[in-house]
Amino acid sequence: MPDDDDTHLAQPSQMEMGEEVRSERSPLIQERIVLEAVQMNLSGQVATAVVRLRERGRRVSSRSVGRNVEPRRLHLLGDAAARALTELLPLGYGAVLTDIQPIATEVGEAVVAAVTLLAPDGELVLMGVARSETGMAEAAVRAVLNAVNRRLSFVFADAPLISMN
Repeated sequence: MPDDDDTHLAQPSQMEMGEEVRSERSPLIQERIVLEAVQMNLSGQVATAVVRLRERGRRVSSRSVGRNVEPRRLHLLGDAAARALTELLPLGYGAVLTDIQPIATEVGEAVVAAVTLLAPDGELVLMGVARSETGMAEAAVRAVLNAVNRRLSFVFADAPLISMN
């Protein structure tokens, strides 16, 4: 049933990267964070959003579970994306979904997300937007990524490398 299991896979990269299992978090984000997959599972009163992200060879997957009501689904997707982002960020940093809203424009629908980037020296609220060309589920995750990817290179350009040993 397509309504019960709505899975969207992002387009595969041109070069398949080997999956590397790492329990430690990277000291520095080196490339844009890419959406690999987004999935929304609906089962009665429960909705589960699952997001899989990649940054270079590192892959992370995160989920967010909540009530199965239409207005909460975008928030669950954005929350799962923020949780996955936190796993990719250096120690001491994190991402928290502040707000996420669908919007309608004369050129189509989109999703706007506000993400709070937590850092050792403070917080930064970032805004992102994504058109819903491939569906609102993927647009929700892409809006979160849009907010963070636009700033990560600036935020971490001067961050010292932290040894994980």
